Amino acid sequence: MARTFFILLLIWGSLWAVESFQVGSVTLFAVKDLDTNMGSAILLNKEGVSGSNQSSINAFLIVSGETAVLIDTGMNGELQTNLKEIGYETDAIRQIVITHMHNDHIGGLISEGRKNFSNAMVYLPENDLRFWRNSTPENKRAAEELKSVYGENLKTYGWGDQIFPFLQAVRADGHTPGHSAFLISSEGEKLLIVSDLIHFLAVQMADPTRAVVFDVDPQTAVSTRVRLLNLAANTKIPIAGMHIPYPGIGRVAKAVNGGFIFIPEGS
Repeated sequence: MARTFFILLLIWGSLWAVESFQVGSVTLFAVKDLDTNMGSAILLNKEGVSGSNQSSINAFLIVSGETAVLIDTGMNGELQTNLKEIGYETDAIRQIVITHMHNDHIGGLISEGRKNFSNAMVYLPENDLRFWRNSTPENKRAAEELKSVYGENLKTYGWGDQIFPFLQAVRADGHTPGHSAFLISSEGEKLLIVSDLIHFLAVQMADPTRAVVFDVDPQTAVSTRVRLLNLAANTKIPIAGMHIPYPGIGRVAKAVNGGFIFIPEGS
């Protein structure tokens, strides 16, 4: 995988960043929605953890020929502006794949009851949609709003589905029942979008048994994290994460103490 270019644009006094990476013939754009600082409060086991946790809410735009697929939509932060900076108005996005149905991933689909992506087909994880429809009132409302607003433009997918020729859904449950990773494959090169596998990079890489308060099933989330980090380390497939500090892309190596090390792409 090669980093192809880095753009810094100064607009109205703000610094916007967009990075692109090449996976075979597929271009992957890392598109930031927001900077965040989810500290130790997000950990179920806070022992020995203090200080800040600089992170971000990332989405990824995958471009293969004439096909552009947006993975997640953030929560109405900077995503739409940053997409425009790389030449993609929201009306031009016709395929959106959602990793899971937490608000910081689906929140950017709708503003004030209306579509943000007027021409998009939206793919939701079938296990999450089923869970959301039979869960808390808040989750039910979110599922109902998506159905009301996007209607026939909603589809579901399951683990193992080859959603596009270059994009396959990978089982990554625990964080939510339908939480999914995605394997990008092109011309012999691969990259694994690990979604919300990591929320607190320094802590959860060193000790992948640390779950977060957002995990629906913490035990399964831990097993999933260990499995996918081992896969990335053993195969040397780079990963991309939604809450790894922007641009959220790098490689995984095993640490001597049994944990893992994240090596940002380009380091």
